[in-house]
Amino acid sequence: MAYYDTSRTGAHTSLRRAFRILLGQIMAWREDADSRHTLGRLSDRELSDIGLNRSDLELSRRDDLRGA
Repeated sequence: MAYYDTSRTGAHTSLRRAFRILLGQIMAWREDADSRHTLGRLSDRELSDIGLNRSDLELSRRDDLRGA
């Protein structure tokens, strides 16, 4: 069986870079979702205290779904 060393190819490096980018995006999306969930549990008064309201949370969710 032939051995092909992929550690020195540009394709391997590009694939690793693409995977890291994808993993980073997934992790960022998950953190955003967790934050929205936590903020969604706050009362309107608590949201107001930190300068937010319910519509801000909805806008954030829509932006996330659109990839903005």
